[in-house]
Amino acid sequence: MTLSMDEGEASWGPSRTSRTKQSAPPKQDALPATNDAPVFDLAGALARLAGRPASEVLARISNGNPLNLYAQVAQRIRETYFVLDPDRVYEKALLVVAVGIEVEARAFTRPEWLLGRIDRAIRLVLDKDSDEERSGVPPENPEEHFALFVEAFFIDPSLARLSSIRLNGLEERIRKGFFHLIVEGRPLEEVLEMGLAPIERLQHDILTALEAIGLIDEEGFDELFGQEQEP
Repeated sequence: MTLSMDEGEASWGPSRTSRTKQSAPPKQDALPATNDAPVFDLAGALARLAGRPASEVLARISNGNPLNLYAQVAQRIRETYFVLDPDRVYEKALLVVAVGIEVEARAFTRPEWLLGRIDRAIRLVLDKDSDEERSGVPPENPEEHFALFVEAFFIDPSLARLSSIRLNGLEERIRKGFFHLIVEGRPLEEVLEMGLAPIERLQHDILTALEAIGLIDEEGFDELFGQEQEP
């Protein structure tokens, strides 16, 4: 695999027109407010839930989405460069947020609190996948829960969870390059300007991600990367 400025975009991965569930737009509008749209008052929405038991909070935030939670979950997954089904994280986030509002009465009104709960939900999903993989529990609905791996990279559904675990376990810089270049299909020059240069390191990172997914093995990695090191 060669990355060059002349190519414009990498040749691996899904195109811009073949997005799968992981990169689909969120259910709620996550764009910044304009003069024609009201500013979302997260602090006020959280304050209105204060003092209520977790069961009531869960019922309220599950219906009507007063916290705009799904959009924030989807955005946070993108910001942290994980490749996860937002529906799975959203389901965890509902529970984490509901319990947190009941037991963290003094903390949950802080601006960063909800973001921390979403990060906790992401970690719970990642840990659940890892624990079940180690225990030999068959993956549940892999075609849906790991759609990008199955549909875009043609990973066998029985192996898709393992591919997800290995990719999401890589360091953030590698995930960032892979997410922007391969998942989103952004131009190479634009990706390099995101602090991911030089191009040789980015190429190494992309090959590392592809090896983690299972698209190339160690021998293929050495062969592809070694070709680019020759004078």
